[in-house]
Amino acid sequence: MNQWEPCPHCHSERVVPRGKEKLFAIGAFVTIAFILLGVYHPLLGIGAIIGIIIMILAPLRKPTFTCQDCHFQWRAEK
Repeated sequence: MNQWEPCPHCHSERVVPRGKEKLFAIGAFVTIAFILLGVYHPLLGIGAIIGIIIMILAPLRKPTFTCQDCHFQWRAEK
């Protein structure tokens, strides 16, 4: 990941970026689950649409950083 910044709380350099991939995976899981359940009830297809929307919006989210020393979490300013 190109964006990196030290922890604003303790100024540690042990920072891990998080967020986009996890949100995308959640969207994919929701989509697949509701497609499989949609076989039993057509209205569950709406859940698949929600999962697809989550997957589309995931790359637009600002990255979240977590400090490994003080466990402080924050969003990137850029």
